[in-house]
Amino acid sequence: MVESSTDVRLAEGMAERFSLTLLARKVTDGVEISQPPSLRLKVVVGATSRAQIVRPVITSLRSRRHDYDHVIVQGCGPYRLSSKTFRGG
Repeated sequence: MVESSTDVRLAEGMAERFSLTLLARKVTDGVEISQPPSLRLKVVVGATSRAQIVRPVITSLRSRRHDYDHVIVQGCGPYRLSSKTFRGG
């Protein structure tokens, strides 16, 4: 899960080693990833507002919890809260 405008090198580096789904906050007048990635990435873009993105993130993580081995959080507090809820604590 990324706050916004994550560095493409971070996303590509992880995607080279792992099956990666990037959950990103929509960026008004900007981009979710700093540049178009050279690798194919699964990117799910959520709401613009930090407050509005928490519930869909929790719902997505819970409904697909068997698809994920790990959740890595970059950015603001609501994402950390979402990941704690996902892992049960």
